[in-house]
Amino acid sequence: MLFIAIDDLRPSIGCYGDPYAKTPNINSLAERGLIFDRAYCQRALCAPSRASLMTGLRPDTIGVHDLNTSFRKGVPGAVTLPRHFKQHGYHVEGIGKI
Repeated sequence: MLFIAIDDLRPSIGCYGDPYAKTPNINSLAERGLIFDRAYCQRALCAPSRASLMTGLRPDTIGVHDLNTSFRKGVPGAVTLPRHFKQHGYHVEGIGKI
């Protein structure tokens, strides 16, 4: 399983209809996978939306409303998506902010 998350960026790639983007490899991957084309963000900032995505909890629940607050402060025992997969035998790697 491969999960690619894009936060606070436009998905300017061919599989999302960008006529100028030259992204043959990601387009090929998208043809064999699942594309979410109705995505919504929890807040207009990357940190609250990212924390919400990774924990499955709303920013109000985890107390993340800015760029400096860690969700661990509000919900120290929260199980993130990568941790859940790792606990169930998957190999997990992350790159960037996620």
